[in-house]
Amino acid sequence: MDLSFHFSGCIHDSPEAAAAGTLLASTNMLVWPGTRNTKQQVSIHAGQRCLVVKRDQSFALLRGYIAGLGPTDENSQRMLLERLLQKFVRQQDLALPELDGSFTLLLATTDKPRLTIFRNLVGNTFTYYQPTDQGLRFGSNLAELVTSDSRKPGLNEQVLPLYFIYRFTPGQETLFHGIKRLNPGEQLLYEKGRLQVNQVQTFADLVQPTLNSETDAIQSVESVMSNISQDHMARYPNASGLLSGGVDSSYIQAHWNQEWKNQGQRDKPRSAAFWLNEPRRMTDLDYTLSAVEVFGTDHLSVQIEDLAAPTIRRTLRNLGEMPNHVQSFYFPSLAKQMQQRGTLAGLCGEGADGLFGTDDMRFVIKASHIARKIPVRFLRHLAAFAAQLLGKPYRAASIQFAEHLDDLSYWQHPINRNAAFTDWDNVASCFGRQAVQQALLDRQQLLAVNHVPDDPFHLQHILSIGYLGEAVNTSAYWTAMFNSEGVDMLCPFLDSRMLRVTLNISTEVKFPPSETKAILKKALGQHVPQEFVRRPKRGFGQPIFEWMSPGGPLRPAVEEISHYDFLPDDLLKNVTNRPNWFLYNLLIFDIWHKEFFT
Repeated sequence: MDLSFHFSGCIHDSPEAAAAGTLLASTNMLVWPGTRNTKQQVSIHAGQRCLVVKRDQSFALLRGYIAGLGPTDENSQRMLLERLLQKFVRQQDLALPELDGSFTLLLATTDKPRLTIFRNLVGNTFTYYQPTDQGLRFGSNLAELVTSDSRKPGLNEQVLPLYFIYRFTPGQETLFHGIKRLNPGEQLLYEKGRLQVNQVQTFADLVQPTLNSETDAIQSVESVMSNISQDHMARYPNASGLLSGGVDSSYIQAHWNQEWKNQGQRDKPRSAAFWLNEPRRMTDLDYTLSAVEVFGTDHLSVQIEDLAAPTIRRTLRNLGEMPNHVQSFYFPSLAKQMQQRGTLAGLCGEGADGLFGTDDMRFVIKASHIARKIPVRFLRHLAAFAAQLLGKPYRAASIQFAEHLDDLSYWQHPINRNAAFTDWDNVASCFGRQAVQQALLDRQQLLAVNHVPDDPFHLQHILSIGYLGEAVNTSAYWTAMFNSEGVDMLCPFLDSRMLRVTLNISTEVKFPPSETKAILKKALGQHVPQEFVRRPKRGFGQPIFEWMSPGGPLRPAVEEISHYDFLPDDLLKNVTNRPNWFLYNLLIFDIWHKEFFT
């Protein structure tokens, strides 16, 4: 495993515990002076591509970048890290909620062992921690943390319903018992044997006066994306846009091309994308290549073969987590070829859906308008019945949903449908309806922790962008998979400056009922022809059900799925005969379980 982007370590409560503990070791790692002495109480191992500052009795590490306090090139970030470390040693206020960018920050002292780790609201790398009888173990790679200790953790059965609904476990809990995940905006502090984890940055920290003008909103988004592109250029001057051809990645590429030109670069700016060697998906490749023609990039087109069990097994072994998108398993192949041509980072469009809206958001808006216009429940029932009779099922669904607008425990709420990656009834057959209901409540608790306003517009925005796992966690998975091939990932839409701007665009301007991503499309229209902006959307789909059917590349693994206590025999038989998303989730779980528990 390439650990050049990872960090790990442990802090012991006593020299005796340190002597009995196991220290992680790897080649090409920066090692804290003295950690090879087993009596040392603190050991921290940092990959070569982590930014590190070391002093005699203190240590600082940065993954990602801190913006707004100066340039983001390595030397400037190192000087900033020095200042933060000095404040930490002197126990001064670090003002963590005020730091912009996308990063994870670690600070530690060893003379009197003290450690803090902070992941900002859009930090696109994971950090895990495990309290033990001897102290604390931590790291940025879950698989490494699990396999480096002879006392392997058991399965965290409590969160299984969460996994089978969302294909990940939102919140602190992982599927390994006793190992927790640091959530966006959380700070971990460990001192004198005491562990504290607090939410120190929330959405309330980013809310400022609202942008009520479309013109002001577009100008603000343009300005912020320009600043982000400059910061990314300073960090990775030869980064490549991950160009799908859609609005999100095209907007990033447009700004990257402009910054590339501003820097006086002579070569073409780069782009890269993968495509599936499947006849029905060839239009996706054409869609991407038409964007390449518009932007004039030096494009790397990577062909992806059918998804096979060895590919899944290798990814799970390297990651420890189960990615929540099928196409996640394709990212290592893309990163490998990017690395071979000398590209050190990819610019990814993840996060734009939550920031600028989706079709689900339009559905929520229409239901909200109906709730205001028809406040009486009986009249809404009549209106829904009339819409059905008139052959307008979409209108009827909007009227019916108006009764459940603020009820996130409602299974058919668009927010729940959008976030769910499985069949609700199948999950309920395994774990019971009460467990499914509790899974929804567990996710809602994250809203309160993040001080999310009790407003359906805000709820859709927050849930979509991923503070419950979607965008931020997806970017973290993809970053980890890129990292395994020696390439970093940058997500311009998951920068706290972009989040701040979009949080402060008024709902009416940001989410017009007639169009999705209106602000983003109009901002893109300032860089490219309108006919390009208005192209119909094409998604990147995979014939995953066919791959799991008889004769498909995943069928042998499907037929080897083990029996689990939570899984009714008839359900396994039914989904095996009729592959669906529940079967896919079960297959990934089965491969993961065999990798780490057998």
